Amino acid sequence: MKLKFDENGAVVTVEKDGVHFPVFVADDDTEIEVDVPQLYNKITELNTEAKTHRQEKAKVKEKYKLFDGIEDLEEWKTIFSMA
Repeated sequence: MKLKFDENGAVVTVEKDGVHFPVFVADDDTEIEVDVPQLYNKITELNTEAKTHRQEKAKVKEKYKLFDGIEDLEEWKTIFSMA
């Protein structure tokens, strides 16, 4: 994806509500207007969400670490129900 330039070498922008968005050209020649601030905010939001998921996953893994190495759950239940 590349920035679109006009005949003077300036980046082509599209104005929406008083804000200028740069135009990119995709490999298939589709023109895409990019709202950089919105894109940045979305990336930040998704990174925060991913971090939360990683932290929750780590907590669950730690909680169930006791069960690591159990290959046959039914056999394990039988052994511990006899105790």
